[in-house]
Amino acid sequence: MNGDLDFLAKQPANPPSQMLSIYLNVEPSPVGRLNRNYDGELLRRLHSIQEQLSDEAERRNFKASARRVKQFLAEHKPTGQGLILFCNDRDRLFWWRDIKVPVPSDVRWNTGPHLRPLLELGDEFERYGIILTDREEAHLFKVFMGEIEQHLEVISSTKIKRFKTAGSDHMRSQT
Repeated sequence: MNGDLDFLAKQPANPPSQMLSIYLNVEPSPVGRLNRNYDGELLRRLHSIQEQLSDEAERRNFKASARRVKQFLAEHKPTGQGLILFCNDRDRLFWWRDIKVPVPSDVRWNTGPHLRPLLELGDEFERYGIILTDREEAHLFKVFMGEIEQHLEVISSTKIKRFKTAGSDHMRSQT
């Protein structure tokens, strides 16, 4: 994710152009509600932004970017609880990620990507490691934003002895 942030932050804007930044909570809806309930909210927000634009060139860029996002969402099946999209049709930039944690829905049309919510998610769901060991194996897992990834597996090359009787220190214990 850090490489993605670097890529997005370094996007050139020559001359400065607007970018569509979308954060969607695509968490499965409660029982009884329609699936993909985020579509209607997204369409309302896109329409609201389009109505506020006065410059015709900027409006065309926004419409093209919004159309590309709508086409993507029509075919995309979210695999997590959150979806993040950045799109600028003029610069031919389209970046998206499904994430395993929910995000507050937000749509922005700004110069450059709106990265603050993504950075806040990184702070809230910090990266941490888990080590799972026994006598024969050790596993190292990395957890970040709800995703668990096995990082390392070590298996002992020596023969492990197993004792089927109690040790001498348990001689007087009840059987």
